Amino acid sequence: MFTTMAYRGTVLSRDLVKTEEGFPTKLYTFVMAIDNGIFPDLKSVKQHLLELINENPEIAVHPHRYAIGIAWGYKEVDKPVKAMDIFSYKFDKPWDRCNPDVHGWVFKNHNHTPYDREVTCETGTIILGKEAELRRLTKSLENYINSWPDIGDLLSIIPKRQLP
Repeated sequence: MFTTMAYRGTVLSRDLVKTEEGFPTKLYTFVMAIDNGIFPDLKSVKQHLLELINENPEIAVHPHRYAIGIAWGYKEVDKPVKAMDIFSYKFDKPWDRCNPDVHGWVFKNHNHTPYDREVTCETGTIILGKEAELRRLTKSLENYINSWPDIGDLLSIIPKRQLP
């Protein structure tokens, strides 16, 4: 008999966030980022992402065209750890002929430790794979950033109006 995996309903929200310069990031906020009291609300998650990109401008410089962010977190000795995985996509060929390089960062309370090999979780890799499939089906960056892949059971069923 098939059983439901623990990741069902992991993604609370997904939003397109742009820097002041217009660099787009598709942001996935995991339920654990809000429910565990790590971030007070979705607005603060978006602000945190923008702060990280501003503090680490290499994420958003040419030839990087867009990023995917995954917000999560946990408590360590009863103190919240705000965590964000950011994957920035670097293009060296036109959109329809490129297999972009992906640069990854994991930030915990604004800190990135380059020797930390933890890049993302399995649920994150599922999201990245679905996003890659979608990108290859779109004709342009604009078309891609305004579309979302079907992530099935990963998406929470909490109605948007009830989100913090």
